[in-house]
Amino acid sequence: MSRIGDVLRNKNRVEKLNKQRQQEDMINIKKEAKFKAALSNDLRHLDVLLDGEGIDGVIMEIANEHLTNFARAIIYSTELADYEIEQLEANKFRFRKKLLIF
Repeated sequence: MSRIGDVLRNKNRVEKLNKQRQQEDMINIKKEAKFKAALSNDLRHLDVLLDGEGIDGVIMEIANEHLTNFARAIIYSTELADYEIEQLEANKFRFRKKLLIF
């Protein structure tokens, strides 16, 4: 009988861990989706600023909590491919329009 109890306790422990992982994954997915939406919105504003006359670049400060998401977006996102991004400080970046010369 004690063997059955051990099996049930282990099963409950595994189910609890799986549920906890799923909740953490959902939280991460929601955070990433919010970041991507905010980034897309900020890029629209950035385009308007950079299209203005006499503006060479825009310096943006990224919150420390979003630095890893931003670094991932620089590497993998096609939205940021149109910009030349230069890191000035740990969390300050200069954005410029990328010039294509044929």
